[in-house]
Amino acid sequence: MRRVLLVSYFFPPLGGGGVPRAHKLAKYLPAFGWEPHVLTVRDGFWSAWDPTPLSELPCEVRIHRTRIFMPGVAAKRALSRLRLRGAGDTGGEGDPGAKAGGRGPSRARETFRRALYVPDEFIGWLPFAVRAGRRICREQGIEAVISTSPPQTAHLVGAAIARTAALPWVADFRDAWTRDPNFRFAAGWRGRVDRALERRVLRAATRIVTVSDPIREDFLADHPALDPRTVSVIANGFDPDDFRAAALPAEFQEWMAPDPTRLRIVYAGGLLGNRSPRAFFDALAACARAQAPRVEAIFAGTDQDAIRAEAERAGVSDRVRMVGYLPQREACALLRAADAALLLVGDQAGSAGVVSGKVYQYLGSGRPILALAPEGAAADLVRKTGAGIVLAPRDVGGAARALAGWARAKAAGKPACGASREAAAAFTRRRAAERFAGILNDLRPRAVSVGPRRARDLGLEEVDRG
Repeated sequence: MRRVLLVSYFFPPLGGGGVPRAHKLAKYLPAFGWEPHVLTVRDGFWSAWDPTPLSELPCEVRIHRTRIFMPGVAAKRALSRLRLRGAGDTGGEGDPGAKAGGRGPSRARETFRRALYVPDEFIGWLPFAVRAGRRICREQGIEAVISTSPPQTAHLVGAAIARTAALPWVADFRDAWTRDPNFRFAAGWRGRVDRALERRVLRAATRIVTVSDPIREDFLADHPALDPRTVSVIANGFDPDDFRAAALPAEFQEWMAPDPTRLRIVYAGGLLGNRSPRAFFDALAACARAQAPRVEAIFAGTDQDAIRAEAERAGVSDRVRMVGYLPQREACALLRAADAALLLVGDQAGSAGVVSGKVYQYLGSGRPILALAPEGAAADLVRKTGAGIVLAPRDVGGAARALAGWARAKAAGKPACGASREAAAAFTRRRAAERFAGILNDLRPRAVSVGPRRARDLGLEEVDRG
C-alpha cells in the first residue's frame, strides 16, 4: 500500500464542521490503496470537541500529533502585564486596554491579530508540524502530501514538507482564501501579504482541489498562470455509516417523539460570517401569527448566545430549542428525527462559492431542506438533488409560506421529502476519497526521502536523506 501524508489542523478529537473532510478521507483512502499518515495538532485550540470519530479509523491510519504555540496568548499576557504595571494594579490579568473607554481592547486585539496571525491564528503550529512532517517522510516512505485548509497555515506546512522531501503535493481548499466571505483583511498590507501567500501556494502545489465550482473559477480568474487541468473540484459529502450508527440521546427522545401537530426543523452547526437566523426567526414569528400548525426550531451547535438573542428579538423563544454542540452521529440522529433541515448562507461577496458541509449531512438524512441562500453552489446543489426549497437569504415571506406548507402537509399525513437516496448517493465521503485517490495515482512520482531502515525494507541501494 502506498503512503500519503495528510496535513490537517482539524482532526478528532477536535470537533466541528472543519473535521469531517480530513477524517473521512483518512477513513476511506486505505480502500483505494493509500495508507494515510495524518499530521495534526496536539491539544489544539477550538470550540468543539468530539473524540468519538477516532474509533472509526482503520488500522492502516497513523496519526502524528505535534504541539502548537499560540502567539496571541503570549501577546495578550504581555500587554496585560504592561497595563497593570503602568496602572499600579496588583489584581489578576484583565483585558488589555480595558481602562481606555472600552476602545483599547479591540484595537489591541486587532493590532496583534494583524501582526502575528499571518496567515491565521494557527501559524504557531508551522515550525513543529514542518519538523515532524519532514521526519515522517524520511522514515515512512511517504509518496505524496495532501494539505487541507482552513486554516491556511496547513498549506504553508504542506508546501515546506513537500519541497524538502521532493514530493508531489495536493492543496485542498475547503473554503476560498482571500475571496472567502469571512476573510477579514482584504484591505491594506495584510491583504497584500495574504494574496501573495495565496499566489505562492497555488503556484507551488502540484494539484489544487476545491469543494465548489465557483471557488475553482475564482482561483483561475485571479491566477491566470494556473493550468486549469491542475485544479479539480471534489465536493464534500456525508457518510452513511454516521446515520446507520446514529442514536438519539435519551434526553432528546421525549421532545423529539413523533407528533403530527408539530413541524420540527433542525439547524446543525455554527453561525459563521454574516450567517444570521434573523430572517428565519421572523418567518417563524409570521407562522405563529398566521395560526399555522406549530413550527419549532432546534439549533445544534455553537453561537448559542447569538441565537438566543435573535429568538428573543423575534418573540419566538418558546419555539426555539438550543442543544449546544453535538457529536457527529448524535447530530445525524437529530436530523433523522426531525421533519426538515435549515440551511443559512450569507449574502455578502464571495458567498456564491460557499457550500457548507452540513448541507451534505442534510442530503444524507433525506429531510427536506429550507435553504436561505444566495444564488451559487449551495442553491444549485439543493435544486439539483431536489432536496428542498431555495429562497433568498432575507425572504421572510417565502420562508414563512414554506414552513407553514410543510407543517400543513405533515398534519395531513403527507410530509415533505428531501433528496432521494439515489440523488444523495453521488455525495458520499467514500466517493470523495476515491476521487482523491485518483488524483494521487496520477501524480508523477518523485524522489522519496526515506530513512535507512525503510530504505532496506524497500530494497533501495541509495537513500535521499532530505
